[in-house]
Amino acid sequence: VADTAVLEPGAGDWTMEVWVNQTVNTGSQVILGKFDPGGGANDVSYAIRVSSGNVRADFGNGTTAMNTSNYTLTTGTWVQLVYVFTNVANNNVITYVNGAQQATTTHSFTSLLNTPSNLYLGSYNGGEYPQYYNGRIGITRLYNAALVAGQVLQNYNANRAVYGL
Repeated sequence: VADTAVLEPGAGDWTMEVWVNQTVNTGSQVILGKFDPGGGANDVSYAIRVSSGNVRADFGNGTTAMNTSNYTLTTGTWVQLVYVFTNVANNNVITYVNGAQQATTTHSFTSLLNTPSNLYLGSYNGGEYPQYYNGRIGITRLYNAALVAGQVLQNYNANRAVYGL
């Protein structure tokens, strides 16, 4: 997805939502991500990544990055993943799976990295590193706001039948 101002969270709140169905749970994979070239922690803006079947979100400020708790994906099953990055009222990332809150991670960032790079689905910067997603990606949404629990659950309930849930 070509870079635009709406893909840059900056100092505001940010929500990433994606439906995925993992087919292979080995290696490092990127579901979606916005990175500067280079591969270092200082190159991460935001991403949803998988490592050996465990999914997490990464957020970075241009100097360092943080990641959320891992959630283990089950192969062959559709799942809704939502990561709510709050930077205005508090400094938390809330992880939701299938509409239910799973974990809260704190951060100390004043803003996220604004990068002119494109947003990629299923790869790290279009193949800069061989971290292609092994599975299917469904509905993908980014919000320049922090969704609340009721909104996350509403999205899950509105779309779950599409994925047989």
